[in-house]
Amino acid sequence: MNRHNIIVIVASVVIAGTLGFSASGVVVAENIKFGASDGKDFRYFRVINSEKVAVCNPTILYANIYDINIHMTSNGSPIGQLSLPGGFLEAGSVNVVEGVFTSESYQRIQYLAQRFDTLSQGIILQRASPDSLIITTEVQANILGFIPYHATKSYEALDFVDEINSGGACVVKGQ
Repeated sequence: MNRHNIIVIVASVVIAGTLGFSASGVVVAENIKFGASDGKDFRYFRVINSEKVAVCNPTILYANIYDINIHMTSNGSPIGQLSLPGGFLEAGSVNVVEGVFTSESYQRIQYLAQRFDTLSQGIILQRASPDSLIITTEVQANILGFIPYHATKSYEALDFVDEINSGGACVVKGQ
């Protein structure tokens, strides 16, 4: 085999590997799950005050995630956002990540968080409408290191809690 063939084969392997790793970032971004950072049931009030959440990669792929944001809106207006730093996620991993929660009115978001926590426990309050709080998760992975890819999902507040508390691939152990 001559030197030219070896160079072409090595270059092809490097390009294929780069494209494969970029594709794994997209797949993982679409499949990321969230959980309670303490291994208990998810509660909005705890997340707002501790600024921690479990980020889980249920796939068999490794990926580098650039950024994760969890937006909260009430009746169409933004009320808070939890920004989590990205990082390398191993296949099948559960990572407790600390972020920064921002809100224009902490009193309002804490009040709503307590209302939805009691509503998710089955206590019906007249002043809490289950469809008034919308949670939007946005996960950014970069394709080829510089092309941003955003995986965005929206949930009603109780659906988000139900998905998290159902366990599945995102359970923090040893807490």
